Amino acid sequence: MIELGHLAAIGSMICSGIATILFKSQSDKVKPAGVNILKIVPASIAFVITSLVIGNIQDITNISWTAFIPLVSAAIFGIVGGDLLYLPSQHLIGVSKAYPIGMSYPLLTYIFSMIFFKEEFKLTKFLGIIIVILGISLIASSKTTDKKTLPKKSPNIDMGLYWAMTHFDSSLNRLLETNGTKSSTSNNEPPKNEPNLSIFQQQESSSPSKKAFILGIFLAILASFTWATGTTLIKFGLNQTEVTIIPINTARMLFLVPISFSIFIGTNRGKRKSYFSKTGILLICIGGILGLFAGNILYLWGVDTVGPSTSAAINASAPLVATPLSIIFLKEKINLRIILGTLLTTGGILLIILIP
Repeated sequence: MIELGHLAAIGSMICSGIATILFKSQSDKVKPAGVNILKIVPASIAFVITSLVIGNIQDITNISWTAFIPLVSAAIFGIVGGDLLYLPSQHLIGVSKAYPIGMSYPLLTYIFSMIFFKEEFKLTKFLGIIIVILGISLIASSKTTDKKTLPKKSPNIDMGLYWAMTHFDSSLNRLLETNGTKSSTSNNEPPKNEPNLSIFQQQESSSPSKKAFILGIFLAILASFTWATGTTLIKFGLNQTEVTIIPINTARMLFLVPISFSIFIGTNRGKRKSYFSKTGILLICIGGILGLFAGNILYLWGVDTVGPSTSAAINASAPLVATPLSIIFLKEKINLRIILGTLLTTGGILLIILIP
């Protein structure tokens, strides 16, 4: 039976998918640290304004430390932990291996929910999560099959701080940049021919060494564990307070502002330097409002009402939204893997929310 929490999680997935495309459209000029600051600041302002209008901004002071620490820790796990572990893994063993392992986090979240929140095991839900993981893995791996679109150089690991400030969850905002790109422009102009890479686009390591392969697998498993832990911590934090979602998210976003500024100031140089335009700033800010403001509200609502495992599985399906939009607006190619992955992901979500 579909509940409001399911609809909230689906809404969060849609917001994340649209935000991903907006961020990606500027990825050739604005680097991850620049994107982070441009999406966190407007989202924080939106939360503050909303809290003031509703009249509950004072509730921020009512969030107990037993709730605040896990809620903020969940954000830090997503910001630093998951991506910082996943991106090197993707570099070492390639998307087709790293992404399915990393995206197994909804399954780990389900296990954590059974351990810590006494959630009942349901075979249909378990199978639905597996099908979702298979579906999004197919969509992701489809980006690596067209060798003509792949960069000849491997991407920078830009401190792994792009995606998960949205909440954890949609490891979809993988804006990668290309190593060794030469530019004949001055410091005041963006590089002219810097490629705009796909969300999941990554050079496959044709023959990684045994040590590199083992390390890549290990890092992908740790990334999955970190994302699952972050989602579980959200539920734990929400259980420790009666404060509503808006002031909770206001506190979380305000906490992230100085962190994002520090990261931007520390990394905005050389190949990681961002070049801003009015259009780029506007698009990223809109993406921040969608992904971090609307998406976060809906995601936490979903976690609070239908549980972390269901919300994680649905939200991890953001490629279901991002891929069609990439095809329409960013002129990416469609293939059989995308079609099959979309069907599997949709079927898995329906299995999770429709069959008790």
